[in-house]
Amino acid sequence: MEVSSQALKYDRTLGVTFTASCFLNIGEDHISPIEHSDFEDYVESKLRLFVQSKTSCINIDAQHSERVLAAAEGKTKILKFGTGGSADIRVSRIHSDSEGIDFLVSTPLFTEPFRLSMTGLFNVENALAAIAICHSLGIPYSAMYEGLKKASVPGRMETFLGASSKILVIVDYAHNQMSFERLFDSTAKEYPERSIIAVFGCPGKKALARRRELAEVAGAHSKKIFITEEDAGEEPVLDISLEIAKYVKETGCPYEIVLDREEAIRRAFDEADANTVILLTGKGRETRQKRGTEYIDCPSDVDYVMKFLV
Repeated sequence: MEVSSQALKYDRTLGVTFTASCFLNIGEDHISPIEHSDFEDYVESKLRLFVQSKTSCINIDAQHSERVLAAAEGKTKILKFGTGGSADIRVSRIHSDSEGIDFLVSTPLFTEPFRLSMTGLFNVENALAAIAICHSLGIPYSAMYEGLKKASVPGRMETFLGASSKILVIVDYAHNQMSFERLFDSTAKEYPERSIIAVFGCPGKKALARRRELAEVAGAHSKKIFITEEDAGEEPVLDISLEIAKYVKETGCPYEIVLDREEAIRRAFDEADANTVILLTGKGRETRQKRGTEYIDCPSDVDYVMKFLV
């Protein structure tokens, strides 16, 4: 379960004691007139979680982990995870292939191998967080292993390969700077022989910095970008797209604005070949778009992949 920064800030979890909580990472996000006034307000809101927990699992490899450790110190039991020697739960020997990732984990109780059936090297860190939480709850290794081996999230790092075209497509919910950096970096490392075509947009009237951040990350890694609709709400899709395009242009990456998401994805397939990976981000298997004040039913990105991939 995710406890949002807004829920913490406005006391929606006041009086709740969590058996275990986890700090995985934090980036500069959710800053806008209707969310958090600045990054400091965002961080301080998140830190409230670790005062309400019996055990806090903390990723010592993440930025700002020192602040989380300081906030939790003396108020909760602390379980550290990561790659460093001071971690209680440590990961090593990471190896990825086309069908998943193998890695070794050491805890105070065991040193054993794990297998993920998902690609994306950043998922090892996600799995390590889950292992830390399970360890704090007394869940045995065998259950952790089987759970992670079978774990899959619809719309999360879903990979599709064209039978005849050999075009590779990855559908993912990545929608902010941190998730974009991890997705693009991981894709470049796992598929170094393929160039990237990206399709994405940004939401209306919130997390305004994403328009620059996502443009810069995608522009640095992509052969071409298609900018399109992504829950624009009450803000015109064209206005959002033009702002994103301004920052993409500064990276030197070629781009097109295609306001209709289905058409943008179709155009990406038209420009792709057997040496391409298409990244469709932000929507995953969601089947609604926020337009105005309403959510309108629409096909998911996976539906579009099934339509256009051959």
